Amino acid sequence: MGEEGEIAVPEREQAGARFTDLRARWENRAAEYQDAPVGVLFRGLAPALNRYLHRFHARVVCGQLLPLLPQGARVLDLGCGYGRIGQEMLGHRTDLCLTGVDFAWPYCRRYQQNVAGSVCADAARLPFAAGSFDAIVAITVLMYVSPASRSAMMAQLIPLLKPGGQLLMIEPAQEVLEIIARLRPASAGHTTGGSGFGMREFHSITGPEIMMLGAGGVPVFTAMLPVLQLLNRFPRTQGPVLAMLERLDVQFGALNRWSLHRWLLGQRVL
Repeated sequence: MGEEGEIAVPEREQAGARFTDLRARWENRAAEYQDAPVGVLFRGLAPALNRYLHRFHARVVCGQLLPLLPQGARVLDLGCGYGRIGQEMLGHRTDLCLTGVDFAWPYCRRYQQNVAGSVCADAARLPFAAGSFDAIVAITVLMYVSPASRSAMMAQLIPLLKPGGQLLMIEPAQEVLEIIARLRPASAGHTTGGSGFGMREFHSITGPEIMMLGAGGVPVFTAMLPVLQLLNRFPRTQGPVLAMLERLDVQFGALNRWSLHRWLLGQRVL
C-alpha cells in the first residue's frame, strides 16, 4: 500500500491503462467522425436528435453564460473537441479569447483550424496558472473522470477561474443512463465509457467555492426519446415535433431530475 493520500502502484498503473485506452478510443473516434456532431455526442441517436442536443448545449452556453462575461473574456473550452461549442461562442461574441483543451490530438488540430488555439492535455493536469480564466465551459467532460476522483478534479479546476468567474457544466444524468442501459443493453457498445451524475452529486461537486446561478435540462425531449426514435423514419413529422419539444424544454427545463443532459452554471465566490 502507498502512503496516505498516495495511489498505490498497481492502482496507478490501472488508472494509467484506463486513461491510455480512453484516449485511444477518442483518437479513433475523432479520426472517424472529424467535424460531425455524432463524434462527440451519441452514436446511438439519429442525426436529428444529436442536432437537438447540440442546439440545447449552444442555447445554454450562449444564452446563460455569455451575457455574464466581460469584454475580451478569457474562456477555457474544456474537452473542446473539434470546436462544436467554441464556434457557437465566437459566432455570438467575437471578442472572446478562447483556449481549447482536449486529449485527442485530431480534435486539438481541428479546434485550431476551426476556432482558436488549443492545448492537448489531460483535464486533470492542466498547464494553466491560477486565475487564468473568466469562465470555464465543460460539456460532457467530467463524466470521464471516475466518481471517486471528481471532487479532486474540481479542486484543481476551480482555482483556474478568476474570483467572480463562471463555471458551466453539462453532463449526462446517471439515472437516465441506467434506464437506457436496461431498455437497450446494446447501446453500451456505442459509448466511449464514462458515467453520468446523480442529481445530488451534480449539485454538490463544486463545493462552497461555487455559488449556483442556474440549472436545467431537457426533460421533455428525454421523456419523448422512445417516440422520437420511432419517428426517425418520418422526418417530415419528426421535425415539427422536435421544434415543439424545444419550446417546451425551454419552458420546463428546470424540471431536470429526469433529463438526458443537465446543465449547471455557477460563479466562483472564494
